Parts: sequence; structure tokens; C-alpha cells
Amino acid sequence: MQNIHRILIAIDNEPTAEVVASAALQLVEQLHTKVALISVVQLPAMVPSSYDGMGLGENMNENVEAELAIEDSWQSDYEHIHKRILENVFFNHQVETFIVRGIPSDEILVAAEKWRADLIVVGTHGRVGLDHLLIGSIAEKVIRHSTLPVFVVPTKK
Repeated sequence: MQNIHRILIAIDNEPTAEVVASAALQLVEQLHTKVALISVVQLPAMVPSSYDGMGLGENMNENVEAELAIEDSWQSDYEHIHKRILENVFFNHQVETFIVRGIPSDEILVAAEKWRADLIVVGTHGRVGLDHLLIGSIAEKVIRHSTLPVFVVPTKK
């Protein structure tokens, strides 16, 4: 395994975000690495990537505007979560933070490559059955498509 100098930690908006960050902190301190947090605001399904507010029809525009407002709310939530994690977990460390928009598993992998991470840390809720089928597993998708080692933190109680 390669030397680990940079750890990218994927943080979601669950109450378990600090659990994932705390587990990653142990690695950061043992390996003396640089660290970054990433959260991904998932794009609403109804918003086309080229949306300019025109030409979708009145009802569609209202739906898109509502989804964009929710997306902005998630952005704000992630800013607060990152701030809380920096204050409560990484208070003695310099941490880069990224909040991006897109498909979570894809954006985590893109950020890992751009930031030149050596290890990705993700949490998993351990959902099974219909919940897993409907929601999918971001951790599973990251593991499946990553060329880097992935450290998975179980957060199921």
C-alpha cells in the first residue's frame, strides 16, 4: 500500500457525521496526514443541468424553484455541519472543506482525484432490503469505483 499523506472524509447530513469524522481523526493523528472534508448536495431530479429558469412551463418552474430552495437549504446545513465538526473534532488541525453539488459517489471520487487524496473515509448506515434498494449506498458506490483505498466507518447503532 502506498504512503498515506492526504485523507478525504465524506460527510453527510446525518447525526452520525461526527462519528465518521472522529474515526477519521484517529487515522489523521496516527498517520500525520493532511485532511479534507467533503459533502455533496445531491442535485434534485427535476432540475436539468442547463436550467436557466425559462421554458419549462409555469408548474415545472415552480417545482424546480422549490427544489432549488431545498438544495440551498442543504448547502447551508452542510456549512453548519462542517463548522461543528471543525470545532468539535478537528479543532487542533488544519482542514480543507469542500461542499459541492452533484451525485454524491461521483463527486466524492472527483474531489479525491483533484485533491490528490491517498485515502477516502466514508460512513455507512448499514441499510438493508428495500431501504438499501431505494436509497442505494454511497459508500458501496465509492468502494466499487475508487482506485484509492476506502476506509468505511459503520454508523448503525
